[in-house]
Amino acid sequence: MTRAASDVTKLLPLFLAQARGNLTRIISSQGTLAGVESVTAPVDSTAQRLVVVVNTAAANAVAVRRPNGVVVAAGDPDANIATVQDFVQSPSGGFILTRGTVVTINAPAIGAWRIELTGGGAFAVSASAKQSARAAALRDCRTERRHPRRLLPDRRTAARGGDGDG
Repeated sequence: MTRAASDVTKLLPLFLAQARGNLTRIISSQGTLAGVESVTAPVDSTAQRLVVVVNTAAANAVAVRRPNGVVVAAGDPDANIATVQDFVQSPSGGFILTRGTVVTINAPAIGAWRIELTGGGAFAVSASAKQSARAAALRDCRTERRHPRRLLPDRRTAARGGDGDG
């Protein structure tokens, strides 16, 4: 499928957000929309940027609400909203017009951000936060303490001929 130059330009914020590194997935949700669905993304003080990606039927409404309840708008100085529409073949063989929306917020407020969807059909939502390199290293250190990697075989398992992984 060939994309128009304007579509490629709209995808650029998604690629840039992903390429800038240190993104940590906060939430991921998918399902079938029947009316109104709301997904909450908790943002803490280590977040330097919030990236929300929503894929849904084109007719559905998508809104990202700040912790104070205000909807993120295209003209907000701290936000960038990119939308791309495309036709996707459905399991029944027909084509459905879908929309991908990427909302990027720089220096997001601490608190519960809400991603709201209204309409019907399949949807997928994910929210990730860019953290400072120090916060990411601290997160990795905490994960390592909870789930340490075994670099050497456990003596009890090695004596039985095992590889030390349990």
